Amino acid sequence: MGGSIVSSVAAWVTGDAHTWLAATGTLMAQTTAPHIVTTYVHQEYVRVASVSPFIALLALTANVLHGLWRNDGAGLVRHTATFLPLGIMATLVGPTLATVLLRLTDGLAAAISGDVASQLSLASDQLTATAPTFSIFAMTVLCLGAALVLWVELILRNIVLALLLCTMPLVMAALVWEPARRVAGRLVEAFAAVALSKVAVVLALSLGLSGLASSNGSSILIGGATLALAALAPYLVLRLVPFASHAAVHTLEGLRQRAVSTVAGASNHPVAQAVSRVLPATMPSTPEAPEDLGLPMWQGVPEHPMPPINDGPRPPAPIIAPPVRTGRPVVLRDEMGPVMGWEWDDE
Repeated sequence: MGGSIVSSVAAWVTGDAHTWLAATGTLMAQTTAPHIVTTYVHQEYVRVASVSPFIALLALTANVLHGLWRNDGAGLVRHTATFLPLGIMATLVGPTLATVLLRLTDGLAAAISGDVASQLSLASDQLTATAPTFSIFAMTVLCLGAALVLWVELILRNIVLALLLCTMPLVMAALVWEPARRVAGRLVEAFAAVALSKVAVVLALSLGLSGLASSNGSSILIGGATLALAALAPYLVLRLVPFASHAAVHTLEGLRQRAVSTVAGASNHPVAQAVSRVLPATMPSTPEAPEDLGLPMWQGVPEHPMPPINDGPRPPAPIIAPPVRTGRPVVLRDEMGPVMGWEWDDE
């Protein structure tokens, strides 16, 4: 009873294996074509490239400030004359170069492995030609799962390539700035590694399918295991990219050490020494505020000595009335400015 159930399930699965594996091979060939990536990102690439002049202006400003800080006028002119046109050319021909690289990768993968769809069809024929047992059922499920995983990985590869290609104008426009050149180099390395990962995937897939197409049981088992392990092939290629964690840690550590050394040697920089020569040897102290806050005060009129006081009897009144003195107000001027005064007529 149990054996008949297992045989029925195995026959049901292996009966559809040919259809599923053939469809997987066809989809894998259609969805990983080189023109799909460049066609998919064309409009977005044009929109991102329209922002690249502003990014180039910011990078040029940062490069000028960096050259002035390091007192390197020759390097500033050399980098501007070299990397600014190079960034413009890389932005313009980026999609073309990406298409060429993807076509070369696709041709290399086809030359190494041949027609993957036909190999999947032969492997499915070999599986269906064998008597339906539990081992054949497990091997068929393993092959179907591995083929689908590889197809999904190749779809994700196209998405990653599209994202890297879309960010290329932003980085290439800033090539005149030294940190942007390092990022651009890693971006190109990542794009090349992800593009070449298809070769590793197709090579592992071809080896696995060759084992499955064999009539030997051990070869079929090894082929199924190779097909399952082919899903890990892209990660082996991506380990070559400097985006790995170890390289990133060393990069951040180098940035920290450069920042500390720059701050420590700021006093010995030519700009700092030139500023110190302009400043006086002894800086003047802050003046003390006077009590009058710097405003001139009215000094007044000096006092005249008073006549002595006569405590004796008052003298007799004069025979005639004292004359009346007359005068007029006049405007006088002293060191403080105009003042009002009085001028007597008899003086």
